[in-house]
Amino acid sequence: MHLNVGRLPPLAILLLSCSGSRTGNGVSREESCAVSPPTQCPDPAPTYADVRPIFHEACASCHDPADPTGPWPLDSFEHIVSWRPEVGDELRNCTMPPLDGDPLRPSDRLLLMEWVLCGMPQ
Repeated sequence: MHLNVGRLPPLAILLLSCSGSRTGNGVSREESCAVSPPTQCPDPAPTYADVRPIFHEACASCHDPADPTGPWPLDSFEHIVSWRPEVGDELRNCTMPPLDGDPLRPSDRLLLMEWVLCGMPQ
C-alpha cells in the first residue's frame, strides 16, 4: 500500500509518528520512554567513558559543532556538562532523540539518566 502523506491531515501524521512501530535500532519509542528515572546514584557511578559511546551514536549526528544548523554541540565532556539541566530534562521527558530519530535503547536511556543524577562524573 502506498501512503500519500501529503493528503493526510496533520493529526493523522502526528498519530502515525507516535505509533508503537519499531525503528531502525529495533526499539519503539514506548519502550524507550517507559524507563523510570533513577532515584539514587548507583555504586559505582557511571562515568563519561561509559556514556560517551551513547552520545556519539545517538546524538552527534545532529549535535555536531561543525554543523551550524544543529542545536548545541554534544561532542565533548565539556559541551555536554555545560548543558546538564537541559540534557537531564530531555532524558526525563523523553523528548530526545526527536520523533524523527531512533529512540534510545532503554538500557542506554537509564545509563544516561543515572550519569546525570550522579553529577556527570568524568
